[in-house]
Amino acid sequence: MVLPAAVAGVAGHALCGVVAQTTCDECQNCFDFDSNATSNQTQPQHQDTSSKNPIPIDDSTRTFQQANKPAIPTKPKTSLGANRQESVALFAHPIVTRVETNEDASENDVEQNSPQKLKTSIHHQKDGDDSVVEVDYEGGDSTVASNQVVSGKSEFFIDGNFHYGKVRDIETQHFCYNIKFNLDSTILAIGMNNTGGVLLYETKTFSLLHTIERDDTVSALDWADNPFPDNDEEGTTHDDERSQLLAVGGFDGVVTIYSVVKGSRTKDLVTAIYDVRVKTDVMSMAFVKDNATNYAPHPLALVIGEMDGTVSLLLTDGELNQFASKSKMTKIDEHQNEVLAVAFGFVEDGIIMATGTKYGLVRVSALVLHNGEWKVSDLLFEYLRTGAIRALRFNHDSTSLIVGGYDKTVLLVDTYLWKVVHEIHVDGTVNTIEFDPFHRYLLLGTRSKILTVIDTSTHHPIKTFQTLGWVTCVTWGGDSMIAMRSDDKTVSLIKFEPIQSLGLILESSRGEECSMSWSYDGRFLARTHKNEVIINDSKKEFEEVSRLGQNDSVRDVKFCYAEGKRERLAIVGNDGFVRLFQLRISVGRIHVEPLASIFLEPNLWSVCWSTDGETIIAGGKGEMLHFICTKTYKPLHEPMKTGGRVKTIDSLSQAAQSDLGDFSTSIGLAITVGQNMAQIFDMNTYESSMEITRKRTVRCLRYHPTLPILAVGDGSNGIVIVDLVAERRVASFSVGGRVNSIDFSPAGDFMAVGSDACTFTIHETTSFKVVQEIPAKGFAMSVAFSGTSGQYLAIAHADGETDIIHLGPLLSIDCISPGVGVHELPEWALHEAIYRSPQGPPFLQRCMFEGSKESLVCAAKILKEFPNAVLTFDRTSGVGCFEFAVQLRKPNIMQLIMTTLVDGTLDSQNELSSSLLTTSMPIDGFLTLRDLILHHPPGFATDILRSMTFIKVPFVVPIKVRSEDIKECGSSHYTNPWDDKLRSINQQEAYQIDPKDQEILVPAVLPLPGLGTLDFLSVLIENTGPDVFDNDAMGLVLVVMWNAGVRNYFLIDFVLNIAFYILWVLFVDRSSSNTASVEHAVWAVTFLAWAVFLANIAFTVEQSIRLTRRQGKLFRSSWHQVDLACIILVYAYTILVILNDTSDNSYFHVSNYGPGNVPLGVISTLALTARFISLLRGFDRTGWLVSVLTQNFLDVRGFIVVIISILVGFTIAFRLLFADVKGECIVALEDSNNGLISECEGDPFGDIPRSLLSTFELTILGSYENSLLFDSNQSVLAAIVFITAVTVVLVVALNALIAVLGDSFSRVQENVTANRRRERAELIVEYLSMMPVRQRKQIEQSNQYFHALLASDGHGDLLVHKDDWQGGLNALKRELTEMTVSNSEMTHQAINQLREELKAEISGMMRNEITTILNDIFVEVKEISKSQRTGPLPPSKKVVSAVQAINGKFQKNFHPFDGIQRNFGALHTPMNDMTRTLLRPIRQLDNSVRGVLNINDTREENVDNNNINAETNEDDEFDEEDYP
Repeated sequence: MVLPAAVAGVAGHALCGVVAQTTCDECQNCFDFDSNATSNQTQPQHQDTSSKNPIPIDDSTRTFQQANKPAIPTKPKTSLGANRQESVALFAHPIVTRVETNEDASENDVEQNSPQKLKTSIHHQKDGDDSVVEVDYEGGDSTVASNQVVSGKSEFFIDGNFHYGKVRDIETQHFCYNIKFNLDSTILAIGMNNTGGVLLYETKTFSLLHTIERDDTVSALDWADNPFPDNDEEGTTHDDERSQLLAVGGFDGVVTIYSVVKGSRTKDLVTAIYDVRVKTDVMSMAFVKDNATNYAPHPLALVIGEMDGTVSLLLTDGELNQFASKSKMTKIDEHQNEVLAVAFGFVEDGIIMATGTKYGLVRVSALVLHNGEWKVSDLLFEYLRTGAIRALRFNHDSTSLIVGGYDKTVLLVDTYLWKVVHEIHVDGTVNTIEFDPFHRYLLLGTRSKILTVIDTSTHHPIKTFQTLGWVTCVTWGGDSMIAMRSDDKTVSLIKFEPIQSLGLILESSRGEECSMSWSYDGRFLARTHKNEVIINDSKKEFEEVSRLGQNDSVRDVKFCYAEGKRERLAIVGNDGFVRLFQLRISVGRIHVEPLASIFLEPNLWSVCWSTDGETIIAGGKGEMLHFICTKTYKPLHEPMKTGGRVKTIDSLSQAAQSDLGDFSTSIGLAITVGQNMAQIFDMNTYESSMEITRKRTVRCLRYHPTLPILAVGDGSNGIVIVDLVAERRVASFSVGGRVNSIDFSPAGDFMAVGSDACTFTIHETTSFKVVQEIPAKGFAMSVAFSGTSGQYLAIAHADGETDIIHLGPLLSIDCISPGVGVHELPEWALHEAIYRSPQGPPFLQRCMFEGSKESLVCAAKILKEFPNAVLTFDRTSGVGCFEFAVQLRKPNIMQLIMTTLVDGTLDSQNELSSSLLTTSMPIDGFLTLRDLILHHPPGFATDILRSMTFIKVPFVVPIKVRSEDIKECGSSHYTNPWDDKLRSINQQEAYQIDPKDQEILVPAVLPLPGLGTLDFLSVLIENTGPDVFDNDAMGLVLVVMWNAGVRNYFLIDFVLNIAFYILWVLFVDRSSSNTASVEHAVWAVTFLAWAVFLANIAFTVEQSIRLTRRQGKLFRSSWHQVDLACIILVYAYTILVILNDTSDNSYFHVSNYGPGNVPLGVISTLALTARFISLLRGFDRTGWLVSVLTQNFLDVRGFIVVIISILVGFTIAFRLLFADVKGECIVALEDSNNGLISECEGDPFGDIPRSLLSTFELTILGSYENSLLFDSNQSVLAAIVFITAVTVVLVVALNALIAVLGDSFSRVQENVTANRRRERAELIVEYLSMMPVRQRKQIEQSNQYFHALLASDGHGDLLVHKDDWQGGLNALKRELTEMTVSNSEMTHQAINQLREELKAEISGMMRNEITTILNDIFVEVKEISKSQRTGPLPPSKKVVSAVQAINGKFQKNFHPFDGIQRNFGALHTPMNDMTRTLLRPIRQLDNSVRGVLNINDTREENVDNNNINAETNEDDEFDEEDYP
């Protein structure tokens, strides 16, 4: 493959502003592209460079100016192959899959196992029925050497790739078929194909302990605790020698049980204790034990699945030496074909056994122990899938059975319902399923060469691992080690841990003087601390191993990564010396030996090793670059002038050099010089070969570990990634502040950045999106990945503290900012962050806890787009999202999470499952809703209940119903309650129904349970208004609860109240002093009195029960107050009647006539009438009328106060006007006809009470006589007052009353549904509270879930109409509200977009103008600094005019540069004072401009005013230290 044009010297193009300055005058002829070209090709004559004209990276002109530079020597065209170009092409673009390879593993990453002990081999020979076990001992070098363990140290990641977590690859001689960790994860057993046997590895260094030889393929492995005592000769058992049983089965039909004792001092490692042969091949095998606890019941049993479908059980009993004699083999089940999987679950009722076959049958049966033998009893579940069932596994508490196989689907079966409750689709046949020991993750190995990690809380994939072969078996070792078959002859070990801080605080230098460097293998960390270099050993928990003291501040430290010199360390500081040291390990001790000390120049700031380690490059404040030979420790070349202070030096990696060959020397070194460019040096000519310019000062740079790519960070918060070979920009991105440090991960797939944003960020290098954010203590100063191990990331804070971050394949949820947009994360990181439940608050809870606008918006997006994230929880505390929302006491958050639950978003679209009802979320949601109602404004609960919709009942299909069938009901479970009532239909029967009296409906259910309980309804009534009942959910709840038994209680109570009312009417009529008669029988009055009294006692008991069970909250309702008043009044009237009987003093018979108090009887009767009206709320035809009347009375309360005030005023006026008017008199005959008599009525306005009644008749009723007006002494005034009164009261006020009542009726009619339901709810609460507790509990339990039959869309899916129980007006209002909200959101988005566009346009215009003016100020400051010793200078007009030009761009009240104008006007002061004064406004100018451009350019507050930070003035290169 030919070299790119940039390499070939075709310098006619400039890509992205990267200028190649090593070109040839005859570029067409100076290179030989023949494949036979050699590396020792002669170079053309070099020419000097006359000028350099760098082009900015972001310059749109992209021009190129050729420089007279020498040609670059070439290498054979095959050396720069497709691998590098493909890698660069994929570097900044998303990668679909990543496949791990170890072809480039170095010698240091390969470890040969050559144990010194002899290897034990066990052979099996069959001779008839006799089994002979022979034990041979042979040398361990030949066989062991063929089973290599790749990767030198188990704690290091292969190739430093922590993202994949792979720490080892065990290469085997034969194909791997099965792997299994033992119970305590101290031994890994690997079953091999053909005659490879079983390899046993210890798990500390993964050295081969033993090989168990077999005659055929090992098809199954399983471990169990040895139930027999392990005693040595002295009768004692050592903990480290306790044996475990290993069962091994093969295709030869032989099953052998071995006793394995790791670390035994008195016994053999492996001992065969039983050997049995079954009829056909062993396809699966498992001990009868609980995989979560490793508990195995006695007697120990082993179940074997055979090729012919037989399921056999090997039962053991007795002592170890009697194992074979007392073991029994029995057949417990049989299938039609191969049994490929066996699993056991332990439930309350006993043990269940699940088997899976080749043709897709899953069978679950109960396994019972009867008379010392295990037998299969009841068939619990059978399910047929397409293709083979290859994996079965019960979860930790056996509540779920996980099934995987050929159909590329993983099924979750609920073992309580025996229904498929969830499906997980994967890409490829599922070969293996495994839970981790703490049930956090579920591993799925497939034939698509992928290991998928599922979080058990959300059942969503959070991580995938690419492999080279089928993943046929996976096993967990401990809490974080995964072993998987990743290829035919490879077992990969993955350290599955999250990124987390070690909690270590290491002291280091403060600010920019901090420097860190890891040794090549990542074991040692060297860092600067004032005048010292401290070295820590990561293998010993970062124990300090050495302190190297220097004469002055140490500024940089660097380990050499060149092969053969990786133990060397270089140090530079302000004393001007380069000091070299060598680390040597001897007898377990670490020695640091000095090699050389070379003085170059004062104030050295940076040091670097060349790619081959033959040269040390150093530079600093002297603006010179020194090249020192590491063999002679003498300069290789005269110091090179850099044009600025050398702050950072980095060299090309060895991997990139190996790929590029001789061309690598032309781009082998990169430096920063405190200016807006990075310089690339040719290590052959020691001259600059390329410049990369940026808008602001280049602050740091770093080479990619494997590619010729350079990352450059600058003061404008930007990082640019440059391909140095193709001379083009690969990518660019920004961070929140000035870039202080950059480092690539060892594999190059991640980049760590430290910036002035007070945050360390880790970016993936495909999209450069942030995947981790680590808060810094002040500015984030320095970052460094741990060599090639990829195990750690060291981060240095501005306050002098260094933290160590332990890396792993899982992200740290705590290091993902809650304010970040959900789509700003890469897809793989997004799913891991959202769907994973970590050891701490999950991402959704962190967004909820943050509480800022951005975090709440992020939480809302997550719940909208990834609703299953609500299933995550804190694995440390067990707190889920609902409980966490309650703890926060923030109603907006509670409403946000509850709406996601109740609006159907979480309802699974899978026809076989529902991911909502089969979880604990419904109960959590119910408790959250109750808490929200109790402690927060009612509007939140109203909105949630309005959003609640029906979801399809899981595991059901549409059913055919008749018009008279019940379509609403309650049940104790969310499953289909119509199973025994209505018949399900298939698709063909759907076309055979009679549309007249039949229809097809789908069973639906509300997502929350317990909505009809007394507690919930009481809370709802007491804390909310009628609007809360204006929704489908509460409508169904009230209908079901009313018909569930409450209605019967109501009817009984209604009949009793009617009977009592009749008794009362008869009693008061016969006992009242006005209506009593001698004709009334005494016994009848006595009976009525005591009947009313006893009935009232019954009502008293009823109200007492209600009051007690509702905890004193009964009388919050006005109807309950009426009930209490009725009871008291009835008692009062009845007792008075009995006590007033004085004829016989018996107080039992009522013998007197008319002892009843009339006023008390009237009031009591009216109160009982009101109570009777309250009972009419229970009927649909009268309930809404009661609501109307009640609301009318409430609405006219103000009107009544006003009209009474008016009547009182006119009453006094009319009394004054008509007080002398006498009542009407009439003449009539006496009864005896003896003469005439005169009868006169009372004066109508003779007193105030009579005047009030007369005024009421005049104004309200309009009843009056004309003579009344003329009989007054002031007839004219009387007429005027009368007309005014009639107009005000009869015309205006009463018409206003009609308007008020009409408006009240309209409001009641608008909310008629809500009001009627509230009345119904109050009745339900009343009667539930008076029921016997047992009966009430039974009703509540039988109606935990509320079901309805709703319309289907023809495909069996549910059609939910929000307006099923709502009025048309409410539906219209709701639609209008939704349209208004939608339009508001669209308008808001449009305004924000316009604002961003205007901001960008204005920012661009201001940036250009301010940049020009700042350049003028830059020139003036340089002139002032050079001439400061010559005396005072006159004010600079150019600077003053520039400042005025900037000031004119802003408003008059905004003067960011007044300080500059004032200080330039005072330049007559002594020059040293002028310099100090000048620097302060320049700093103000810099901060002001950065504030306008939205650039975070803060500085450390603790900088000494007498020691101006050089970085503050890096753009003008002016330092106060240069001038005394």
